[in-house]
Order: sequence, then structure tokens, then C-alpha cells
Amino acid sequence: MEKYNFKTSKFQTYVVNRSTRTINDNNIVYIFWTGGWDSSFRVLQLSSKDVIIQPIYLDDNRTSVDYELKAIDKIANFIAKQKTTNCTLLELKIIDTKDVYLNDKITSSYNRLLEKKSMGSQYDWLARFSIAFKGIELCIHEEDRASIFKEKCAIYKKISDKVKGDYYVLDDSLSSDDMSVVFGNYHFPLLKTTKLDMKHEAECNGYIDILNQSWFCFTPINGKACGLCNPCIYTIKNGMQYRFNLAALLRFRTRNVRKMPKKIRGLISVTLEKMHLLNFAKKVRDKLYTR
Repeated sequence: MEKYNFKTSKFQTYVVNRSTRTINDNNIVYIFWTGGWDSSFRVLQLSSKDVIIQPIYLDDNRTSVDYELKAIDKIANFIAKQKTTNCTLLELKIIDTKDVYLNDKITSSYNRLLEKKSMGSQYDWLARFSIAFKGIELCIHEEDRASIFKEKCAIYKKISDKVKGDYYVLDDSLSSDDMSVVFGNYHFPLLKTTKLDMKHEAECNGYIDILNQSWFCFTPINGKACGLCNPCIYTIKNGMQYRFNLAALLRFRTRNVRKMPKKIRGLISVTLEKMHLLNFAKKVRDKLYTR
């Protein structure tokens, strides 16, 4: 098994120690924690259970890294202060993606899957890393499952666990070889859960406010979600528009216009401006005539 030298977060990460279980490999729930909605929900969900959680963060040096690590710190701090917390939450372990060991078999399988349908580059290095932590939780949710698993010959089966709850694993005997190579090492606790399902559960259990402080945007603008990157687009399409300011939602609505040639964009902008002025004039006129 590959051994990794991990870093710790430059932000303080609160360590919680309330589980009755002895810390050993058999008792630890390993989870990829990105600071985003899905993995943060899962950590919060686990925090009320008698489990030992070892969060792992893979750093690919994107613009949003500090935002994500700060979100993780806020949520860990919240968990440490809750009376309902029964878990042991270990210190976040961080590793650069460039330090993940190469594996030609996994990368070849990933590339073949990529030929069939677009999928994120993270599924290559996550799979290579998961060799060292078989059974690590990957928080693919219902919407991800629809876009990734259904179209790539993946069959999964449900596993019941009295301590940490139900989860799913890939059925290697019924799934394609490439899917088994890339996704076969994971546990999927949220595979049949939507983002709105998570929102409802978080509201019922009193942690929706802290979950709303999770971070998902890859390319923030002035410290706010951009509305243009893939995570922003997916979040809006999955019914979570309330997490964006008006500027981000406008960028999302006009994202296709931005891809058009400059002259066409100019014509559309002028037209929209004229429409805006006409609407404004109508409102002024209506106010004058209603006095």
C-alpha cells in the first residue's frame, strides 16, 4: 500500500474526541472532505454518530483552496461545540494532487471512460489515491449518479451499516471493468440523495445555517460565488439558487451570451439596455398617472 506524507491546514482545524471507539483502521470512516455542500453534509450527518471520522483534502492548487479550507474549519468548529456531537473528528489531512502516485491502469481506464462522456479530471487522481484508503467515502449524490453512473455501465449495491448508516458500493461483477477500476474503491453514502434532500435533513436537524457556509465555487469573484464555473452551474441547476447573489445569478443567466462573438454580444447588450430603459420609463409613467 502506498504511504503518503500529509500536510495540515494552515487554518486551525478543531479536533473533536467524543466517540467511545478505539482509533484504529477498522473503526475509522475515511472521507474526502472538500468543504463543499455534499461532503460537508456527510460530515455533519456522521457527527451525531459514534464514529471516528478522518477527513482528507486533496489540494489541486485551484483558486478556491483557501475558501474551502476556511469552510472546513468553520464546520469543524461548529461540530466541536454541539451537544449532539458523538463522533471523534480527527485533524484534516491534506496532500497535493501532484504527489498522488501514478497508476497507468487507473489513468487508462479513466481516459476510456472520458471518451464516452465528459467527466472531471479529479476522478483520475481520486481513484489513484483511493488505492491507499479502500472504502473511503466519496460524496457523489443523486444528480451526479444520473450523469456519471447510468451512462457508464455501473451497477451498485446497497450495504447496511448499523453505525454509520447505509451506503452503496460498485458491484464489480456486474459493472464494466473500467468503472470498477476508477470507482471500485469507494463507499457512496449519498448516491440516492439529492441536494434538496440534504437541505431538508439539515433543516430538520438544526445545521442548515452552518451547511450554508460550505464552499463550492472554483473561481470566486470578490469573495462570492461566480455563477460561471461548473460547480456553480450544477448548484443552481440542482435547485440551490438561494446561495447566490444577484450578480452571480445574472452571470449564470447570460453565460452563453458571453461565449458569442463580440459584435453579437454588443448588439444583445444594446437591446437589453434599451429594454431596461423602456421598462424603467413605463414604471415612471405608471407612477405619474396613478397619483
